[in-house]
Amino acid sequence: MGLALIPAAVIGALIGLGLRYLLPGRSQYGLLVLPAAGGAAVCVTWAIGAWAGLTHEAVWIWLIAFSIATIVSIAIARILPPKREQADAELLAELMRPGAPVATATTAR
Repeated sequence: MGLALIPAAVIGALIGLGLRYLLPGRSQYGLLVLPAAGGAAVCVTWAIGAWAGLTHEAVWIWLIAFSIATIVSIAIARILPPKREQADAELLAELMRPGAPVATATTAR
């Protein structure tokens, strides 16, 4: 694996960060979700590639790792916003239901 994993992980995180601002729905998930996912995807892919015998001199390990990081980041950016909106709508409907418990200063403790 070597030290080439470190710049690869940083580049994977930068891919995730860039995709955060290119894809819609970024207000529905945290700032570091896509960079963390991109970096983690590169690390996992890099480890699998190293176990498969690819070295950091081979261009394939770089292309595969960055492609997987891009795919994972895009998938998360597409999946999370609708799930968040659905969960928020369900919670709002539950809280707006007549007879729903209301937290007060004395019951919140």
